[in-house]
Amino acid sequence: MDFYSSLFRSEYKENNELFEEYCSGLPQVPEEANGQLERPLSVPELYAALQSMQSLKAPGIGGLGVDFYKAFWSIVGQDLLDILNESLHSGSLPRSCRRAVSPPSELHNDLRPR
Repeated sequence: MDFYSSLFRSEYKENNELFEEYCSGLPQVPEEANGQLERPLSVPELYAALQSMQSLKAPGIGGLGVDFYKAFWSIVGQDLLDILNESLHSGSLPRSCRRAVSPPSELHNDLRPR
């Protein structure tokens, strides 16, 4: 058991000094703009963003593309807004949005360039 514990142990060491040095040279967002960026999304903002997206593009993990949300906005809009605002507040997407789907291995061969 010790063998596997040491094999899969992280080599990451937190170094706040190095982190501060790295971040000190990065540009900063002005406080006024930061306040606007951190506020919750509004229905008009989300609706405008949705309408600006191109139709007939690849669907997300749930298989629902932009066209679905456009067509059923009156039904799903508020729920979508609530999910996105909760994600902004918590700093994390729901588990269902953090999953990736990989096609079966048989498809990988068909998708590779020849």
